[in-house]
Amino acid sequence: TLNVFRGADPARWRTAVPRYAAVRYRDVYPGIDVLYHGTERRLAYDLLVAPGADPSRIAMTFEGAEGLALDEAGNLLVLVAGRSVRHQAPFAYQEIDGRRHEVASRFVLAGDGRVAIAVGEHDRARPLVIDPTLTYATFVGGSGYDVASAVAVDATGAVYVAGATTSADFPGTGTRTTNDLFDVFVTKLNPQGTAFVYTTILGGDDNDEALGIAVDAAGNAYVVGDTASPNFPTLNAFQPTFHGGDLSGIDAFVARLSPTGAPVFSTFLGGSGDDSAAAVAVAPTGPGGATQAFVTGYTTSPDFPVLHALQPAFGGAGTGTILPGDAFIVKLNANGTRVYATYLGGSDDDAGTGIAVDGAGSVYVTGITASTNFPTRGPLQPARAGATSNYDLFVAKLTATGRALVYSTYLGGSANEQGGGVAVDPLGRALLTGSSNSLDFPTANALQPANAGTLDTVVAMLAPDGASLVFSTYLGGEGIDFGLGVGFDSGGRIFVTGATTSTTFPVKLPLKATNNGNFDAYLTRLTPDGRGLVYSTYLGGDGADFSNAVAVAPSGVAYVVGATDGGGPPPLAPFPTTGGAAQPTFGGPPFDAFVAKIDPNTPPTITNPGDQVNREGDTVSLPISASDPDGDTLTFSATGLPDGLTIGAASGVITGTLTFNSAGVHTVTVTVSDGHGGSASTTFTWTVIDVVPTNRPPECTGATPSVATIWPPDHRQVTVAIQGVTDPDGDPVMITITRVLQDEPTNDNGDANTPVDGGGVGTAAAWVRAERSAQGDGRIYEIRFTATDGKGGTCAGSVKVAVPHTQNTPAIDSGVRYDSSTGAAAI
Repeated sequence: TLNVFRGADPARWRTAVPRYAAVRYRDVYPGIDVLYHGTERRLAYDLLVAPGADPSRIAMTFEGAEGLALDEAGNLLVLVAGRSVRHQAPFAYQEIDGRRHEVASRFVLAGDGRVAIAVGEHDRARPLVIDPTLTYATFVGGSGYDVASAVAVDATGAVYVAGATTSADFPGTGTRTTNDLFDVFVTKLNPQGTAFVYTTILGGDDNDEALGIAVDAAGNAYVVGDTASPNFPTLNAFQPTFHGGDLSGIDAFVARLSPTGAPVFSTFLGGSGDDSAAAVAVAPTGPGGATQAFVTGYTTSPDFPVLHALQPAFGGAGTGTILPGDAFIVKLNANGTRVYATYLGGSDDDAGTGIAVDGAGSVYVTGITASTNFPTRGPLQPARAGATSNYDLFVAKLTATGRALVYSTYLGGSANEQGGGVAVDPLGRALLTGSSNSLDFPTANALQPANAGTLDTVVAMLAPDGASLVFSTYLGGEGIDFGLGVGFDSGGRIFVTGATTSTTFPVKLPLKATNNGNFDAYLTRLTPDGRGLVYSTYLGGDGADFSNAVAVAPSGVAYVVGATDGGGPPPLAPFPTTGGAAQPTFGGPPFDAFVAKIDPNTPPTITNPGDQVNREGDTVSLPISASDPDGDTLTFSATGLPDGLTIGAASGVITGTLTFNSAGVHTVTVTVSDGHGGSASTTFTWTVIDVVPTNRPPECTGATPSVATIWPPDHRQVTVAIQGVTDPDGDPVMITITRVLQDEPTNDNGDANTPVDGGGVGTAAAWVRAERSAQGDGRIYEIRFTATDGKGGTCAGSVKVAVPHTQNTPAIDSGVRYDSSTGAAAI
């Protein structure tokens, strides 16, 4: 869906504007419709030829095409702006009796820039479908200026991008009026990056830009930035009125979008000066675990809306040597109301550029300061190192109430530093990035201890108390290197992104190994101690490419956003894109936003054990060898195993005993997965030789009677079946009663002198009479039987049934035996 919120008049706002999976244009040619739709992550169009219509009438032209050609496979190549767009060769078919019957078809260059489709013999009384497919790559932008400044990712892998656009045709928005001014855009992409879930435009009659975004567990997006528009759309705002500014004429704004992209609240944030929000973080730190948002930026307003402030008064009162401004920190509830709002700064210029929050609600802020009296506490570096009018970085940690500093410190050298982002790990260690042209920026345990060029990225981690450096390092080459975004994965590995002109920027396992001297984006992954490169790569074409932010999933997948001029034209390399992405072509000039998902995971490897041969009945133990270069925990699975075998999910060992019905040649595939999307498989055959098994006899030792005790002794006949006889081969077992015995004479006094007390010999179940001697101690029947499996296997056994003398007195076996049928003494 599409949401558009421009201006302060809600009557002009539009929510949930539908987009469609397919569009059908009827009678483009007589009896021929065109159906545009998506298929397999691509845009496709079908030509639907009605019965009797003439497909030879179909002819296509391509506006703006510089040339047309056919490749060896019959695909159509359309040359546009120095690039080839490929239309796959057409596939034509007719559906007859529920099945598709292919009809020969091909593209034909008809001259005059026209392309026709030649169709072979077919049943003209039936519909014909001609299905060419367009493959494409992606940018994010329209025909104007588009830049992505911030990115966030949710637990599903969906990506949220925020930035600014002047494009009237920004993707997913249709056509709108822009007056060549910037509006805020927020775009959500599906986890595959193949489609826009929503795009929301926020803006008024002047320039508006988003600079930060964060997403909570429910999929609400919190967006911050600045606006020069008095009619910027507000909703449920604690500050609904635009205050403007004394120089740039801007207010900060904070907006929350629902999971569908509709505003929940939107508010100005500022005073009579200039105000801009640079970054936002969210955490479930509110009552009952509710989401709260934490915002930082800069203000020149002496009347910024403070509340429960650590520093209630504006520090940049103009007594310094350069333009005065303060950083600010604001904490908001999920409904947009303030919890606290405070200045943070000295008498010169200060600005917050990055913010993070830990599980306890403590806030970590980084930025830049030119003030010699910036508020410090327990500082690692107590004073500004730079000369007059130079900037140092600062890092500060605030308590959860926002009313006190835990620590606050300068961090810089004798020249200039520029601020970037900040993140915090589970130990409470703040990680920050920025840039420095100082030759004496404080380093410790450094990957790169010296500045290699004009301006280098810097990356530093502070101890939890802020009093020492865990590490601090330069990162750069001979040119200009900006550090703008930073993050962690669940393993503590560090991700840094920005832009570089350096041809000697440190690379390792790169996606792109060289830079032609223009700006390239970069992404670097460091070991958790900051002293080693895991990988480091340029990202871009041969034009200008800038990365502004990175979001890192726990698995280590990195999402980078920024801006690109698209690279090219040939022989220059274009910005690298992938097939099936959300936007097929570069929309500019001058710049498009871009989104890049980079999965650093190296998949595991698996060793084929070779083809296996066993006999039925064999016991097997076959280990499968696999390894993972990232040290990830591996999980094994298998398909096609012979009956009786299983694979250990953790061990990778195939074990078991081959059953006697498993003969044959089995194709076995073993797959190993690393839990981060990486997997490897190997396939081999397992031949099981048929074996005529040695028959094993039934087992009678576990036999029991179906009736163990009979009461009352009322002379009735009771049927007794034999239970518990098993066969180790699983063969069916036949029971035969061979004898029924008892330990009392059949005509004892008191047993009614019935002539037969038991029977069933030669059948599958016995019967006995419910009686015993009046003078005895109860009667014991012994039922003897044999069991056979039909294959020559047999066993014999017996069970006993008791008729007690009294109900609560157990029968006692006298040890003598009488035949229950004849009364004769027996052994």
